[in-house]
Amino acid sequence: MDKKSENLLQVKSFHFLLDSIKSRIESIEKDVVKFEFAANEIEEKIDNMVVKQLLNNNPTLRICRVIDDNFKILESSWFDKSTRKVVGSKKLEEANKKNK
Repeated sequence: MDKKSENLLQVKSFHFLLDSIKSRIESIEKDVVKFEFAANEIEEKIDNMVVKQLLNNNPTLRICRVIDDNFKILESSWFDKSTRKVVGSKKLEEANKKNK
């Protein structure tokens, strides 16, 4: 073989190698998209299962309601609904009057 044909053979083999690498990259990209889609579906299923478990668990719901009720009680006792200011401390009210 002469030098020209050897170079041509090397170029063809290199071209074949590049084509095979490109096809492998494309197949990996397709697999990544499939796996991302599957992962999103699994994540949605897990979220739905967590919500269902929470809704089916009566003690947990009772605890959530008690916490919510306690927050409402705290809010109503510490905040005046009309002005949304903290009430109940005479020293604080006096300090506010002096500052105005």
